[in-house]
Amino acid sequence: MQNFNLGIDAFPDTSTLNVGQEVNLIAIINPPQSLSNLNFVWQEITVDTKVLPFNTESINIVASSNDTTTKEIRYVLIATSPKGCVQREEIRFNLVFPFLLFPNAFTPDGDQVNDAFGMIVLKGLAYVARMEIFNRWGQIVYQSTDEAATWDGTIDGKEAPADVYVYRVWWRRGDDALQVLVKGDVTLLR
Repeated sequence: MQNFNLGIDAFPDTSTLNVGQEVNLIAIINPPQSLSNLNFVWQEITVDTKVLPFNTESINIVASSNDTTTKEIRYVLIATSPKGCVQREEIRFNLVFPFLLFPNAFTPDGDQVNDAFGMIVLKGLAYVARMEIFNRWGQIVYQSTDEAATWDGTIDGKEAPADVYVYRVWWRRGDDALQVLVKGDVTLLR
């Protein structure tokens, strides 16, 4: 096998990945030639380096890191020819962790503005694992495991009274990592 140059293409073509977003990485070899004799080693680098369990010219990965101070994730490809020619290439992505908001009030009056209480994802990928709403006496008035759970201000199909309610939300990042329980209160205004 002759000498070669190595590159990496990403699909989708982006420089930013949300935690949990899938991306396809493909080795680009120039001049074009048979890849069957090349040995491929993929590595993922955040705060540490791990060798990925793939030895093909193309891989699908899901961006992930438990270090929330990490702002970047890198993927390194090392390709070696049968004659020992080694090429190394790297691709970098800005890593985006979820940023959430839980409103402190809502007005379920049917005007299509602030009509339900739920988790608002301002950036990144995240979804609800479980949501519970309690009245002032600690009785559960709403619960859901729907990923896009929202409370519409009703209890058993009837309008809940204007009051302060307590919520507990367990949520997951886009890579399915369960996050810390979020607790708070929300005011239902009528």
